[in-house]
Amino acid sequence: MSKFNKRLIEPFIIIIIISIVLISFVNFKGVQVKLYNNTGKDIDSLIIGETLIGNLKKGDTTDFIKFKKFRFDSGFPYEDLSGTVNGNRIHDLKWSWCASERSYESNGEYIFDMITKEDNEGNTYLHLVKHQ
Repeated sequence: MSKFNKRLIEPFIIIIIISIVLISFVNFKGVQVKLYNNTGKDIDSLIIGETLIGNLKKGDTTDFIKFKKFRFDSGFPYEDLSGTVNGNRIHDLKWSWCASERSYESNGEYIFDMITKEDNEGNTYLHLVKHQ
């Protein structure tokens, strides 16, 4: 092998190693969320934040879903939720009007139970809680 070929191989190997490291960094950055449907009902067209999750049958669990960031308030999940239950579109109930403790996480792995709650008027809402 000539000296010219050896000088080309070393930078080529370095470029490959740097590319692998950068691709790994890009692929692993973000928030991973797993959901358990504990609502007792099938949820169609489930959307969390701006991410379409799809249909989630009662009692089913998603795989880990990747988000660029995930919103929390005082340590509790606070992302926008919506889905169709029994033909009715339902959303999350924004339970906090003070924004001082709201933040976005951009790294980490979280597992939540999705449940339903009712307000004082009997309206049903989706709600995320830490997995039990």
